[in-house]
Amino acid sequence: MPLNKPEPEYRGKTLSHWIAETRDQGVRYIRSFAASALGEMGPEAKAAVPARMELLKDKRSTVRSAALCALMKIGPEAKTAVPAIMELLKDEDMSLRRSAVLSLAEFGSDAVAAIPAITHWLEYDEWAKWFDVHLSLRRFGPVVIPTLMKLVKGRSRKKGLRLQSARTLEYFGPAAIPAFQELLKDTRGHVRRFAARAMGNFGSQAKTAIPALMELLTDDESRIRQTAAWALGRMGSEAETAIPALTELLQLTDVDLRRTAAEALQKIKRETT
Repeated sequence: MPLNKPEPEYRGKTLSHWIAETRDQGVRYIRSFAASALGEMGPEAKAAVPARMELLKDKRSTVRSAALCALMKIGPEAKTAVPAIMELLKDEDMSLRRSAVLSLAEFGSDAVAAIPAITHWLEYDEWAKWFDVHLSLRRFGPVVIPTLMKLVKGRSRKKGLRLQSARTLEYFGPAAIPAFQELLKDTRGHVRRFAARAMGNFGSQAKTAIPALMELLTDDESRIRQTAAWALGRMGSEAETAIPALTELLQLTDVDLRRTAAEALQKIKRETT
């Protein structure tokens, strides 16, 4: 008969010992140290997940933080802790709330249920920063595209939140084309311009957006017209129908717009002939 696998150890003490230490109600630092020790044991300490989940409710923030870090070192095996980690989004410790968001993102598709809570945190928590959008939401995969759309179209007062949401949306490539096509009609100029630029970056893969981009050639804002012209040029022969509209731009007084339109026409005609 095969021998039983020996119990994992850290610093000469077994997993069972460290789990017991997490329940110590004596010296105040014992639970925090035990949680850290379990974290150092990594995936081998997956049997300690329930104990670490209990520590997420500890009254000391240092213990809660150590327990969260320990859970993350286990990896996917700790996915049962997702609901408990979600509770930390309401924690009184601001830095712990942010750590919880980034930790949930590490679970990816196993933590999809946390997306609404993370979105609320991004919009309303004063500790949330714009770059957290990219660090957290993109890890969930394309399923998060509707959420990013909500953030882009929202009215958050946070500087950079909508822009970073749009950048993260672009990260998903062609899967995000329908979302950007909708944003081409947004009432805000900077959103329309970013959407047009994204379509240009996708090139001919975004050919379904050509009619909407052609409409932007008559936008009230010159920079948006210029970006739309550039995007159409990036689509090559697929944008042949835009040649008349782009040709009209050559009659305008805006030098930069005329130059961009001429370059776009050159690219389209070169691929058409």
